[in-house]
Amino acid sequence: MPQELININYLKTLAGMVVAVNLLTQFFKGFIKKIFSDAAVRMAAWVFAIFIQFTVLYVDGQLGGSMKETAAVLVTGFLNSIVIALMATGAYEHITDPRARKEKPPAVIGRGKYFR
Repeated sequence: MPQELININYLKTLAGMVVAVNLLTQFFKGFIKKIFSDAAVRMAAWVFAIFIQFTVLYVDGQLGGSMKETAAVLVTGFLNSIVIALMATGAYEHITDPRARKEKPPAVIGRGKYFR
């Protein structure tokens, strides 16, 4: 039985990153909503994703090397962090309320002040 729930090898995987970002986002969600708006929670998820992504890249030794290699790793890490943040926020909404439907306001149809 593993002694650690989350380790660096788990964080190197897509599932590990999504789980870690999801956990951090949900832990700090209340604090973020008290200070900022609801939209800031998704931005915080991206900040967590980019922090974890670059930490894993640093620990794995991928940030050393030539300037060209480091730039390529930074760009792909940045793009990966966006995808991970989107997956983490979408995964949470899907797991907590899978049957949720976003309701659109009813359309105004018929005659009225603006329709003749």
